[in-house]
Amino acid sequence: MKNTNENAQYKKVPKPQIQKIHLTHPFAPVFDTYSRVLILGSFPSVISRDEQFYYAYSRNRFWRILSALFAPEIDISIQIFLLPSSSPANARYSYKKLVESWQILREYALLENLAKT
Repeated sequence: MKNTNENAQYKKVPKPQIQKIHLTHPFAPVFDTYSRVLILGSFPSVISRDEQFYYAYSRNRFWRILSALFAPEIDISIQIFLLPSSSPANARYSYKKLVESWQILREYALLENLAKT
């Protein structure tokens, strides 16, 4: 039989109490009659909920990916400028406004390229 001092270090630790919390999705979907793409995501992170904006965590790659898809010919420094930061002031951005900005810059970039040829 083992020494009782040795057994003392292997005592069962009680399981922590888990509190169940009911959360509802805090953001309304962003779409209109011209929407053609549906982007499905998971439940917003704590940071996104705090900032009241989709994918607000600064290390989330979502906005960079969208930027690369919608405006691949635009310089990455301009794309990053268009990305919403996690500040509450910028949380007013919507997907529609971002896409409109990218479309304007894309048209400008295309016109600039045509002017050079």
